[in-house]
Amino acid sequence: MPRWQAMTDRPAPEPPLFGRDAEISALRSFLSDPSSHRNVLIITSEPGMGGTALLAAATAEAHATGVHVVPVAGARSDHDDPFAGLRQIVGQLAGTPVLAPDRWAGLATVLADHTTALSRLGVFTALLTALRQEDGDTPLLIAVDDAHALDDASAEALAFVARRLPGSRTGMLVVSQSCDGPLSPRAKLPAMALGPLPDEAAADLLASRFPELSAEVRDLLVDTAEGMPLALVGCAGVLVGEQRVAAEAVPAALPVSGRLRAVLTAPLARLADTTLMLLLLLALDSSVTQELLAQMTGLDVRERLGPVLSMGLITMTRSGAIMFPRPLTRTAVVAAATPAQRRQAHAVLARGFADQVERRAHHLALSLQGPDPRAAAALQDAAVHALLRNDTRAAEQASSRAAVLRGDAGPPAADRLSARLLEASVAFDQGRPAAALHLLTRALEQRQPDAADETVNYAVDLLLAVCYLLGTAAAWSEFRRTIRRPGLRGNAPLRLVEQLAGPQANPAPGQLAELDAALDRLAAESDLRVVLHLAVAAAAVGRAADCQTLLWRVLRDDTVRPRRLLAAVLLAVVAFSTGDSAAAAKAVDYGLELCRAADHLPYAMLLRSMLLLSKANVGDPTLAELADEVLVWAKPVQAATLIENVHWALARDALGRSDHAAAHDEFARLTRDGNVAVLPVRRPEMVFDVVEAAAGSGRGALAWAIARRARFGLSSRLDLLAFGALAVAGRRDPTGWYETAMSVRGAGRWPFDVARIRLVHGEHLERAGARDLAREHLNWVLETFRALGAATWAGRAATRLRPAGEAVVGISHELPLTRQETTVAELAVSGLTNQEIAERLHISTRTVASHLYRIFNKIGVTSRAQLPDALTSW
Repeated sequence: MPRWQAMTDRPAPEPPLFGRDAEISALRSFLSDPSSHRNVLIITSEPGMGGTALLAAATAEAHATGVHVVPVAGARSDHDDPFAGLRQIVGQLAGTPVLAPDRWAGLATVLADHTTALSRLGVFTALLTALRQEDGDTPLLIAVDDAHALDDASAEALAFVARRLPGSRTGMLVVSQSCDGPLSPRAKLPAMALGPLPDEAAADLLASRFPELSAEVRDLLVDTAEGMPLALVGCAGVLVGEQRVAAEAVPAALPVSGRLRAVLTAPLARLADTTLMLLLLLALDSSVTQELLAQMTGLDVRERLGPVLSMGLITMTRSGAIMFPRPLTRTAVVAAATPAQRRQAHAVLARGFADQVERRAHHLALSLQGPDPRAAAALQDAAVHALLRNDTRAAEQASSRAAVLRGDAGPPAADRLSARLLEASVAFDQGRPAAALHLLTRALEQRQPDAADETVNYAVDLLLAVCYLLGTAAAWSEFRRTIRRPGLRGNAPLRLVEQLAGPQANPAPGQLAELDAALDRLAAESDLRVVLHLAVAAAAVGRAADCQTLLWRVLRDDTVRPRRLLAAVLLAVVAFSTGDSAAAAKAVDYGLELCRAADHLPYAMLLRSMLLLSKANVGDPTLAELADEVLVWAKPVQAATLIENVHWALARDALGRSDHAAAHDEFARLTRDGNVAVLPVRRPEMVFDVVEAAAGSGRGALAWAIARRARFGLSSRLDLLAFGALAVAGRRDPTGWYETAMSVRGAGRWPFDVARIRLVHGEHLERAGARDLAREHLNWVLETFRALGAATWAGRAATRLRPAGEAVVGISHELPLTRQETTVAELAVSGLTNQEIAERLHISTRTVASHLYRIFNKIGVTSRAQLPDALTSW
């Protein structure tokens, strides 16, 4: 068989056809040797899949190798004009040297008379004679696009010729959207189906044509377009502004270009107006069910939607849910409607969703043209509603649209609080806590607060979260001044927060008694907001552990994000105070998930600072790296709580390594003049660490002065730490102070603190020559620290045991593995990775690592390889 010039070395078409390497290779094979496909190839594809682009690439390559290309395009408008397609061929070949004049002239003559069957056959024969190129003739390629739209006579004539081309130098390349007809695979002609683009190729196409699109918008378009190149380009090309960078700003029914609109709406042309109206309602709101649609319209929905159900454009479940299987169908329905029809549909939906604040406001706004105070007010209410369900982005969008619908007028007085609240929430999410504090205090000042108002309550809770994070005296002063306004003053839990929280607080006995009474009633409390406020007040005086169980309820069940985030922090505080690093990691992980879901950085950093404190307890080697990360964020925004947590964690880590000078330096960095004596006044729970750092670094007088000023009577834990500080300071009978510390009621609830105090006392006894008594203390301390997974502190205890005349002892089996630790150990022995264990047990990888750390310390191993033997003997 004669061959055309080989085309396999030709460059790729420009612009590149993403994801079509296999198809381009097949076309090059055809063009290089048409006889391999009997000189004809039919490409079938759905509309918009890129068949025309592929044909153009193929014809460009053919033309570059000396092949004469004759393009033919089908058109619906020519469907009733017999041989309209063939006349395109004659018009292009007339006067060219490709065909001898008598060949194309004969075809033109025959085309003039096609009224009888005999003359039609004559046309077919004349066409074959004209187009069949033999050896020595110029190679010819008939390139037919939209063959499904050719008039029947031309399609039949070209099919007649196609079957008789083998052995000639003429080829035929056809693109059709139909699998039926003369030029189709069903006619038993060689064919190739053109499918959707793979997701990766679709993303590459968008990145090449629209580099300004964000990754999330690109992914959204890839999912929606389902591999259709025309949909990818047609939708991306009409996105504007924020729609190009924020997926949330892209409408559910994507805007489309004119060409894509024509392709998408073609299947809808024959549907009844009522059916189209029902489809439009469904397309504009995916939550509409069959029942709701019937209520909105008063129609028999199943009967009216019967045609589109049979066409597969929608599906309907037994429960009445109605869905578009293909996202592009939704887009097509919206594109087929006029602006007036869309506004009318939104009005119907607004009435149908009268009991749903956000949906009603959304549809009401879209049903109107121009400013409308009623719709603006509805949108402002929707913004608050979105904020209360923790969707700041949706709230911001609703508030922005409300401003547009108000025109030049500002928000009415009733809406100013919600507008400022939204600004503050956005500022806080963006990492500007000082700005959030300013906006919140102004908002609450400009409206007479009502403690029963949900918006006011949210504003107060957000203010509390901001002040807790900032931790400065100025921030807490603003909090106190704000909540003393009428309507909030009588809120008992908030009053306790005002009296007990913050660096300037000076709790009175009566206030502590009131807190005790409130905590006694806490178990029966059902209001999670009250629980959270009492927990904040309790944490300020070292009593947060009394709220631990209910704090988990707030974290899991509350719907207000600031309260849930504060609950996560307070649970981490409790876990840190008991030395339970696994519980701390669990609370932090839970809170970080909330932060990630809302793209909220401030509390993510606060939670990481709490994680730092737990890492300091166990001697985690990643401590310094995480500390730097938190400080880089916290210092510019002056988040005092975070900065104090970081330096406290670094100081405690240094104390665990007996580097008291380094610990003192870390504390000194928290003051302007290096006077660390002010730290326990601001945060009483620091007193033992500050005093130990001072005493151990040769500052005995300073240590004693700080210890003497310690505050007593706030809580059993703070009393334990204060008496322990007196024992560490080493003056006036340290053993007596130690015994007083150990006699504090409830001291056993704080094993880590007790172990630290006994460690310092054991070291004192060893230095004093009371070795037997020192060994008794230090062995207990060593076992406790190992049980808590506190490796650094266990190492310090072991170091002091050697001078006391005893080798380091192991842990007695009186401290067995917990059930969870046993499970983790067994899974680790089976060969599972930390990630696989986490997935199996539905916990985080950090929690798995924490369990393994404690397991290693309990059973005295340092690697996974030692686990099997150790567990067998255990």
